[in-house]
Amino acid sequence: LLVRLDGASHVVYAQEEPAGTRMVIDGRRCLLESEIDRSVFTAPSNGKLARCLVADGARAVEGTPYAEIEVMKMQMPLIASASGTIAWKAAEGQAISVGDELARVDTDDENIESAERTPRFRGGFKLAGSDRAGMLLGGGALSAHRRFVDAHEAAVWLVDGFAPVRSAAEAAEDLLEAMDDAWLPLLTFRDVLGRRGMRLPAEARDYLTRVADDFERELVQSDSAITGDVAATAGAQPELPATQLRAWIEANISGEGDDPDAAAITECLRRFEGGRAGHAHLVIAELIDRWLAIQDAFASGPLTDEGARTTLGAWDDCIADVVGAARAHAASERASAMLHALLSSVVLPDPSRHLGRLQRLSGARATQHAALASLARTILERGALAELRSVCARALSDLQLVKVSTSGALSSRQSQEALALLAQGATPAGAQMLDARDINTGLLGLLARDAPVEEALPALFCHASPALRARAIKAYVARVYG
Repeated sequence: LLVRLDGASHVVYAQEEPAGTRMVIDGRRCLLESEIDRSVFTAPSNGKLARCLVADGARAVEGTPYAEIEVMKMQMPLIASASGTIAWKAAEGQAISVGDELARVDTDDENIESAERTPRFRGGFKLAGSDRAGMLLGGGALSAHRRFVDAHEAAVWLVDGFAPVRSAAEAAEDLLEAMDDAWLPLLTFRDVLGRRGMRLPAEARDYLTRVADDFERELVQSDSAITGDVAATAGAQPELPATQLRAWIEANISGEGDDPDAAAITECLRRFEGGRAGHAHLVIAELIDRWLAIQDAFASGPLTDEGARTTLGAWDDCIADVVGAARAHAASERASAMLHALLSSVVLPDPSRHLGRLQRLSGARATQHAALASLARTILERGALAELRSVCARALSDLQLVKVSTSGALSSRQSQEALALLAQGATPAGAQMLDARDINTGLLGLLARDAPVEEALPALFCHASPALRARAIKAYVARVYG
């Protein structure tokens, strides 16, 4: 179980035993003892019920043997804990386990029968994040910072193998919505500043508070403008000046690197230097790294005894960490589904920050991670294709295949349109193909360059101009095989 109490998380392991429920809470062991019902006779150990010393329906006397059990070829008597008429639940010769019910007695002692039992808990527990006293804004919605903390914790727990309250897709959606909130950088910064800023110099604290207040006014004005005219102000929300604030702290607070409070504020600002998009990429990168670390520990397959000892040594002999890693690996399919949703929404449009991670994700071999590996390969292929397009565009522009019929040169946009038409075998409007001599001169100059331009030449192999096709093929062969 994963229990959160007063904002702190606790890992709880439980195991039912005859004496009660043995629990390990944050590494500390405790035993919740079972109620002792003296009218129920149970087996104290594994073995076999060898002989019933008191017949069914006869009277058992407290403190005297009522049966014998065989344990490891030895006979052991069982002593009655209460007096009364016995009713057997097990038969002679039957194999028994610890805690198995052997018999019940209709006791003579009324106090035993009327003993008050501990009532069973019939209530419930609040789900994490369902309510936070003192953290509510108008309309009953949690603040952007608290919503992000809850969503991020849920995502981390899911990667760690705990069963989520909501599905993997819903966990990803909650995290994406929280990271996209324009108020998240400001509220996160204020939260850290409120906890860490009291030990800063008064001048620094006042300056940071003043900047936060100014940025809040900008956000309020931006929200009002968006409410009034969505079309005119879409995407115009300001970003926290994190880079400038971090530079100011480093320049004006002496010993910033050794001051834990200033370092905490600086780290908060560093996470938002790329705006909300940069922060989202950073959060997703941390989740991917956390998931990959678990997969790497089990890359060779299920743990054998030798593998378990090796893994335990690698995790500094902390058995709780090894158990946590095994739990996370067993439930990694849910985490991969959440990562799939996050990659599709954030990484796919801008994969350049995650190329190394995508390479590792694309190599996932387990069947349950096939969708995630396929998406990673697709993102890598699209990134490579986009890079190839840019290389081809630069190389084609260097060929100077067209000239403008009027005075002046083609603009950047017109050049891109002309290149697209050339790739389709058409001639752009307002331009004409260069003659063979000019093309030949351009290709000869291209061959003499050190830049790798041969990737662009195959685009001309199917061009409508026979002369251009021939020279492109000739240039390609000379460049690649010459």
